[in-house]
Amino acid sequence: MNTGLKNNKSLLNILLHTGVWLILFSLPILFFPGELSSFRVVFHMNWIFLFFAGILFYINYFWLVDFFVFEKKTAWFIIINILIIALFTWLNDLVIISWHKPFMDGAPGPPPELGHKPMFKPDRNMIFIRNAATYVVPVIISLMLKVMKRIKKVEAEKKDIEHERLQSELMHLKHQLNPHFFFNSLNNIYALVDISPEKSKEAIHRMAKLIRYLLYETDRPLVSLSQEIEFLKQYVEIMKLRLTEKTNLSASFPNDKANPDIAPLLFLPLVENAFKHGITSTHSEIAIELKLQNKTIIFTTQNAYNPTDNERNQAGIGIENLKKRLELLYSGQYEYKTSIENGIFHTFLSIKLN
Repeated sequence: MNTGLKNNKSLLNILLHTGVWLILFSLPILFFPGELSSFRVVFHMNWIFLFFAGILFYINYFWLVDFFVFEKKTAWFIIINILIIALFTWLNDLVIISWHKPFMDGAPGPPPELGHKPMFKPDRNMIFIRNAATYVVPVIISLMLKVMKRIKKVEAEKKDIEHERLQSELMHLKHQLNPHFFFNSLNNIYALVDISPEKSKEAIHRMAKLIRYLLYETDRPLVSLSQEIEFLKQYVEIMKLRLTEKTNLSASFPNDKANPDIAPLLFLPLVENAFKHGITSTHSEIAIELKLQNKTIIFTTQNAYNPTDNERNQAGIGIENLKKRLELLYSGQYEYKTSIENGIFHTFLSIKLN
């Protein structure tokens, strides 16, 4: 795919350069048809210059700028261009004189008021200097184009490096998340073993499904929202096995047909946090809700607030991991906030999907 893009760009560049030179060679005839109707006049006034200007442009564009300017050998770049410009100016003058000599030999003399100086040699030195100065233009244009191309290339390389860095950091965060999840889940299952062996077996069975999802689905940058919801449902079912009559749980997930893609495991730390701090020795409530509204996912949790757990609610490993991933994946497209109202800890996360 990248090779195809490069080939298309190369072909486009060739067509662009060809079109520009065709326009330049056509301008004298298009704009001055009456004055330049003679092929000889068009040839010696424009086409010879354009021919040498084109050679000078591509010598600089493909070699001199790369080998001297970008290698910080500016003095050599200037010297070589001065020599080439002097050579091309001399060749330009030589071709014009050779082309016009037969006409000059057979042409009638100039009018008396112009003196005996040949008409085709009004001031050879001034013409030479003017033509040499004109040849500086293609040098400047080639230099500007190469510098612009170099700047774009450097910016593209910086973006690639930054993209690789972000991907590496995301993979690190994802690998950090999985052990954290396994550790918490195993602790929960361990707590069930003495209380209810049957429930612990069921929890292990559901845990196997979660592990399968973590191993085979979350390596992709995006998963469908329905897959993520199914994962959360399985996790909630495991956690239900630990609940007693003192804890009320409500979990709400959308059932509509909309199924956008999203980065995996973004909501898991919030759910883990809700169960970790929401199960208390007294009456408590845990509420989890996920909604999809106009291409925006809104996820909220509520759990009992314990002042001694405040720092852990705010800055747990999973939550810090979540914040970093959100900033890397959805910078400028998400909102995450927490609040405490009437002894209840609230979390709010909204992600605007492209």
